[in-house]
Amino acid sequence: MRLHRPSSVAILVAALVMPIAACGNGVTASSNIDYSGVYYLAGTRQVVVCSPQPLPAALLADTTRYVPISPRPSQVTSRLRVRQSEAGYTIVSLDSTGHVIVPVGISDMVDSTVGFGAVVRRLVSSRMEGPREGGHTFAVSDSTRVYLFFSPVVSIPPKSGQAALQGAAINTSGSETFTFRDGGPRGAVFTTCVVDEDLSGSRTGS
Repeated sequence: MRLHRPSSVAILVAALVMPIAACGNGVTASSNIDYSGVYYLAGTRQVVVCSPQPLPAALLADTTRYVPISPRPSQVTSRLRVRQSEAGYTIVSLDSTGHVIVPVGISDMVDSTVGFGAVVRRLVSSRMEGPREGGHTFAVSDSTRVYLFFSPVVSIPPKSGQAALQGAAINTSGSETFTFRDGGPRGAVFTTCVVDEDLSGSRTGS
């Protein structure tokens, strides 16, 4: 859905803004509500939690040599575009200019009368960081799991007394897991750090 780091949803989407997409995996779009459009999301990326031990401090001033994990909560944003057809849904994340970011697969989807949800999983191969205190140099792998749920926004005008569809909303909940291995990809696991992220938003355009 990251710090200001992009969200894990855009990889989730300021670039987790995280790319995500799904198409044609046997899920039929709802016949009553069209969720197509562009959604803007905003939310909070929580404090990282590392276990069984804290991550040693970085020794280099060049922050690009390290995984961007913030010690404090941060605000994140994301943009998604949804396209709906009889065949199903296609969901992609967009960068700040509206261009599509290379999508990753949505593994599970749920369609219902109250909305539809999708589960996104992403695994990134390990990268080597710069040196840290204590003589450690870590290979870091990064995996993300995000649940998205789209729902209709309904109002009931006083005079008519009947519900009217006004738009669509989205809520996401996700976590990003970083595994730090000492000395290289096959080294012993030194610690694992998890960052949770929750975003919400609404459809802003087509």
